[in-house]
Amino acid sequence: MTFYYKPSRIAELTRVSARLLLLLSFIFSFNVSVSTAAVSVADGQKLFANNCRSCHTTPDKDQVLVGPSLKNIDKKRSEAWLISWIRNNVAFRASGDKDAIAIFEEYKKASMTQFLSFTDDDIKSIVAYINDASNKVAVVASAPTGGAAGAVEESADSYTGILWVVVVTLAGLSFLIFRINNNLRRYAGEKEGEEIPEERPFFKAIFSKGNVALMLFMCVMFLGYWMVNEGQSLGRSRNYQPIQPVKFSHKIHAGQNQINCLYCHSGAEKSKVASIPSVSVCMNCHKAIKEGPITGTAEISKIYAAYDNNQPIKWVKVHNLPDHVYFNHAQHVKAGQVACQTCHGPIQEMDEVKQFASLSMGWCVNCHRNTATQFAQNKYYDPLFSKLHEELKTGKISQVTEGDLGGTECQKCHY
Repeated sequence: MTFYYKPSRIAELTRVSARLLLLLSFIFSFNVSVSTAAVSVADGQKLFANNCRSCHTTPDKDQVLVGPSLKNIDKKRSEAWLISWIRNNVAFRASGDKDAIAIFEEYKKASMTQFLSFTDDDIKSIVAYINDASNKVAVVASAPTGGAAGAVEESADSYTGILWVVVVTLAGLSFLIFRINNNLRRYAGEKEGEEIPEERPFFKAIFSKGNVALMLFMCVMFLGYWMVNEGQSLGRSRNYQPIQPVKFSHKIHAGQNQINCLYCHSGAEKSKVASIPSVSVCMNCHKAIKEGPITGTAEISKIYAAYDNNQPIKWVKVHNLPDHVYFNHAQHVKAGQVACQTCHGPIQEMDEVKQFASLSMGWCVNCHRNTATQFAQNKYYDPLFSKLHEELKTGKISQVTEGDLGGTECQKCHY
């Protein structure tokens, strides 16, 4: 049996195909800016800073913080082992892995946060960053290219290049099919005895009613994406770094001198607010320390002037939440045992404090979903969540997150 399609039908199908290809090329070009390599050292550095820095020193330092040093960890453990450990170390230990259990015992049974939402590529990016930072000195001393990190970055560039090739190819095919469609329509009209209109100029053909409608649709899509993206960023102040009245360096105080955060911000473990230290707290040390290692006496003299005149130092607040958001420092620091760096970033490395995290609702909710609570050790939970206690004992669940305790409900922060 032979099927016959009229030339006019073929022309119609070709025109539809051309518009679909043009739409695909727009979608690819629209996403090429946000499509990155699956594994990236830069992405790994961001993930490490946001999720790992509170318990581990940077990979270039062979020091123990809450957890072990990660320097050259890729040479000590296999990639598969690291993926299993980072994503769900509780389940990994439960599987009987001897190394996982040994590390847990060695570091005082400190429960590591589980990152169930991480993909394999997210974890590989973190490992790539650790490898890059661990060999930073060696890379500078040797050839400027090469190594695992170089290979990762090279693959990122090639991946983006391939996407652009696809975009250009689809656009070229769309143009070619438009031309074929035009010729088929003229051929169909000629075969059916219709009067053949004079061929329209190229630009008139491009700006036909159907093509203009498609272009308008693409513009609406782009503007919609832009408005949503910009709307979500309203009110967020990530990287906000105001100029302070005194050049106070957290790097010197919390980093070099290892002053505990709670010494200055004493309200963090017993109050809703962390509190800003008074001038008298500063003078506890600066009665004896009258010259700084960087600023000399110029900045310290401002502290003395405020103390002598019984006036507070007018610090500029860095981290600001909307008025309708309730946040309690003590609930996180004391009850939740959340490290300061989890929200404030590597504060001990900052000369000038800046807002490290976005502090968006999504950022907080994701933390509540992934962070394990001190459930078994905290008697507060005993009479309230008997079902969760039973599931934990029977092994039905391996941990209890804040999300399991109502941490994702609206009233938790917006009552």
